Amino acid sequence: MLATSTMSDNGHPVGDHSSTTPCRMVSDSAPAVVVVVNTSRAGLVVPGALEDALRAGRPGMAAVDVFDDEPVVGGGHPLFAMDNVVYTPHLGYVERGGLEGMFSVIFDQVVAYAAGRPVDVVNPEALALKR
Repeated sequence: MLATSTMSDNGHPVGDHSSTTPCRMVSDSAPAVVVVVNTSRAGLVVPGALEDALRAGRPGMAAVDVFDDEPVVGGGHPLFAMDNVVYTPHLGYVERGGLEGMFSVIFDQVVAYAAGRPVDVVNPEALALKR
């Protein structure tokens, strides 16, 4: 896929299926016009792999808002020195409507639990444990 793509967006969760890094594949097979976008999890990319691939010219550019160690302080990340990288803090989820919706659901769950009628419980067996 990467050999014919112009963009790779790594927007999926980290798990057992993500043990191979897209950036290793990009450096070998993708044309220089590829832009790698990682706005999901730093763990999707082997540490150092994106920097190495960018230095080799494959991919040609990257856009990231996730890093192995966050927050990045002092401008010490290698990607910050590269002119073919756009980087931002991982704040894409912060917008008023999203936060209001999230807190409304959380509030409703806490009120239901306090009233003895828990909702959306992933592990109901834990409710039976004595505390």
